[in-house]
Amino acid sequence: MALEVYNFCLEGITAGSGKFVIARRIYGTGDDIIIFSDYEQDNQHRDIVAHWQRRVKMPMHEVGLKPAGGGMWLLLDDGRTLCLHGASAAYGGFDKDGFREELAVGSVFGETALVFDDKYGAVD
Repeated sequence: MALEVYNFCLEGITAGSGKFVIARRIYGTGDDIIIFSDYEQDNQHRDIVAHWQRRVKMPMHEVGLKPAGGGMWLLLDDGRTLCLHGASAAYGGFDKDGFREELAVGSVFGETALVFDDKYGAVD
């Protein structure tokens, strides 16, 4: 299954950090999604879901999606490396092995390398 990226903050930046939420398709057609937001816009994972729902003007469950995990992101190396790590207190962690193939697709992040990291600096 493909993964659609909703990017509230990563366009045009070369460094930064924030949180992300992954939502899985539970019925209907379409892709799973990952939503990136920075700390200035959305401090909690629940805020990210609410932000997405305001943008699409519909509750997540009404379009067949359910939050299925999350964590934090860190953009390093002048925008060349995106680290995903940690877990959401609201939705739990994310299955990094299950998302390696979905997220590591060149068309999703272009030239940016994607790494999974249990904590800052401990790259998997």
